[in-house]
Amino acid sequence: MQQLLLELAPPPPPTLENFFPGRNGAALKALRAALEGGERFVFLWGPRGSGKTHLLRGFAEAAKAKLVAAYIAGANSDWTRAAELEAAALDEVARLDEDGQVAAFDLCNRLLASGGALAAGGEAPPAQLALRATCSRTSSATWARRSRCWTRSTDTPSSTSARSRCRC
Repeated sequence: MQQLLLELAPPPPPTLENFFPGRNGAALKALRAALEGGERFVFLWGPRGSGKTHLLRGFAEAAKAKLVAAYIAGANSDWTRAAELEAAALDEVARLDEDGQVAAFDLCNRLLASGGALAAGGEAPPAQLALRATCSRTSSATWARRSRCWTRSTDTPSSTSARSRCRC
């Protein structure tokens, strides 16, 4: 009996270049624009498995070419490096605990003031997230107003919600 060799290579790391956008080309374009000085705050939302994590990890890796950047997972995040970041990708925003929400909003405000970039994602639009408001400047409604939001769900190409300003 001869054993067949099956070469299993790990999948390539997520990048913006190896993401297949399909109907989500606008989300990919928004993330690239954020890295090039366009709208610097981007929020992606949609169900699990829709590609948000791939895009956010790809955003963080692309940002590292020019900036101090990191990917931050929503649950049990390590915020020790947050003060030095010039760009960040924050995944699963709804899973942030209270301290994580405060740290995320501090990061958001600091990046806003310094000209940095932030991409974030969750299963619902920012205005629908049950986030603790630490002050009037850092509520989820304020986040929604300061970021360009892209849906990552089953919108049709002609859907008006696929590319719109968030409304509070």
